[in-house]
Amino acid sequence: MKLLQQIYQRFSNLSLMNGYILVLLVFAVWMTFFDKHNFIDQFKVSKTLSSIEQEIADYEVKYQQALIDQKNLEQNQEKFAREQYNYSEKDEQIFIIK
Repeated sequence: MKLLQQIYQRFSNLSLMNGYILVLLVFAVWMTFFDKHNFIDQFKVSKTLSSIEQEIADYEVKYQQALIDQKNLEQNQEKFAREQYNYSEKDEQIFIIK
């Protein structure tokens, strides 16, 4: 009981400005931890969104490379097979130089 009386005495002596500060503090705590769209969850969602956007950019680069490979394959199938899969004809030797 003493604790509650002490808390009540402290808050009863607050001026109007301290009341506003108290309301803003309660609002900030509520928005940080208890609200459906709290700041912590929003930060996590933002971080996930940025990583997904980075993955999308990476896949777009891979897609463009795949389109270039497809174009090369359509233009010269034999060259593509020789370079990518070490294709060789009968009685032909392949030397791989890196």
